[in-house]
Amino acid sequence: MCFWGDVGLVTLGSWFLVYRIGLLTRCSGITEILTTCCCGLSLALLAPLCLQPAGLSALGLAVFGVLASFCHPMLTALMVSVPLGVCMGAFIWQLGCLSPEMHGVTLGVTSLLFSCIFVCVPYISGQLTLEFLTLPLLSALMLVVGSADLVPGVNALNLESLLSAETAAASVHTFKIWSLVWILALGIQCFLARIQLRLRQKDGQNGARDGGKKAGGSLVASLLPSGANDRDPERLSRPEHMVNDRFQLYVQAIHSDEPLENFDLTEDEKKLVEVCRQDEFERDRVIWGGGLL
Repeated sequence: MCFWGDVGLVTLGSWFLVYRIGLLTRCSGITEILTTCCCGLSLALLAPLCLQPAGLSALGLAVFGVLASFCHPMLTALMVSVPLGVCMGAFIWQLGCLSPEMHGVTLGVTSLLFSCIFVCVPYISGQLTLEFLTLPLLSALMLVVGSADLVPGVNALNLESLLSAETAAASVHTFKIWSLVWILALGIQCFLARIQLRLRQKDGQNGARDGGKKAGGSLVASLLPSGANDRDPERLSRPEHMVNDRFQLYVQAIHSDEPLENFDLTEDEKKLVEVCRQDEFERDRVIWGGGLL
């Protein structure tokens, strides 16, 4: 693979390691979009198996993977499981020293198994499996095969050598490095997920505490006449001129259980108040605007 292809693999693998940091910030929406896009880009790992030139094949697979990932979360998991299954099949073929005729069969079977298990099987497939199993595995794979030609002394297989139908002596060493990097990636994900959970719990406690401090605990309750609490020092007292206002008199009469004779209303106004007491829709229209007044 060319230099920029290896750089792209290392970049995608690194993103899958640290994307949870973006979820802890205000840019969580952008982070989710980028992560979904990166999951689709991982389909370009299959480019060495295509008959077309590697660059053109990688571009086509990447575009198709990104579009499919944004269609449905299940397709996002599929775009991750397929290349992961193919690469796992390549490791099995390399380590098992199977015949060249079994190369395509091994890659196809493992890809199908990964797709069925991690996408379709209940109680196994799902968001947790994607975040804590398949994505760390894919991240470790991208980092290992991408750095094979970039970092001297790694002595690992690059993507073309891994997917080729020729056995390589470095396959065992590559598999060991992949396993170690996967354990590291899984530990990072668990650590960041724990921080994310603590922050959500803290935000929930602060929201409940702030909601309890507000007068009435609800916007609607604070707007109703019965929501006034003179004993609450944080609540502003109602100006005197609003008490004598006709509209405020209507609102008081609508939300009061007292007889209409206790309010200084005309006969038409009493009929209006009676309608609002019985019809919630008309009451909202009168209070919030566009009503019968």
